[in-house]
Amino acid sequence: MDSSTDITQTIINTINSIFEMLFSSIDNNLYSILDDITFINSDILQDKNFESLFGTSSANGILLIANSFLLGFILYYSVRYLMAHFTYTQTESPFSFLIKFVLFGVCMNFSFFIVNFIVDINSNVSLAICELGKDLFGKDICFSELISTINSNIAIDSNSLNIFSLDGLIKGRFKCFAFEFGVFVFASLYFC
Repeated sequence: MDSSTDITQTIINTINSIFEMLFSSIDNNLYSILDDITFINSDILQDKNFESLFGTSSANGILLIANSFLLGFILYYSVRYLMAHFTYTQTESPFSFLIKFVLFGVCMNFSFFIVNFIVDINSNVSLAICELGKDLFGKDICFSELISTINSNIAIDSNSLNIFSLDGLIKGRFKCFAFEFGVFVFASLYFC
C-alpha cells in the first residue's frame, strides 16, 4: 500500500513539475516574443533577405515578376483587341484596360513603400499607446508587464504549482486565457 502511494505521489509531483516548467517558460519567453512581434517598426523591412525576395525596385525580386506579368497582360490584351476587330466580338474598351493597368502597376511598384508607410503608422500608434499608458499608469504597456502584474496580484502561491488543486487549475486556466488574450489582441491589431 505504501509503495502505491509513493508511485502516485511521484506521478503527481512529475506532472506538477512539468506544468510548472511549462507555465514558467510561457511567462518568461512567450510574452516577450509576443511583445516583439506586436510592437514592430519599419526596421523589419530592412532585412537583406526580405529586400532581395520582395524587391525594393522594379528590377529585382517579386516586383520584377509582377512587372513581367503586366507586360504579358498588355500583350494579351493587344492580341485580343486585334482579334476582336477581325472576328467582330466585343472586348473591353482600351480606356478601361489602361486605367486598370496603371492602377495595378502603381500599386505593385510602390507596394514596398506602401507597406513601409503602413508599418510606420502602426508603429507610431503602438508607441503612442505605450507612452500614454506609461504616463497614466506608470508601467509599460506590453504583454509581459501585464502578465507579471496579474500574476503578482492573483497568484496564491507563486513558488509551487499543484495542478490537481483548485489553485493550480485556476492558475493553469488563467495562463491559457492570458495566452489566448495575447494572440487575440495581436490578431485584432494586424488583421482588423
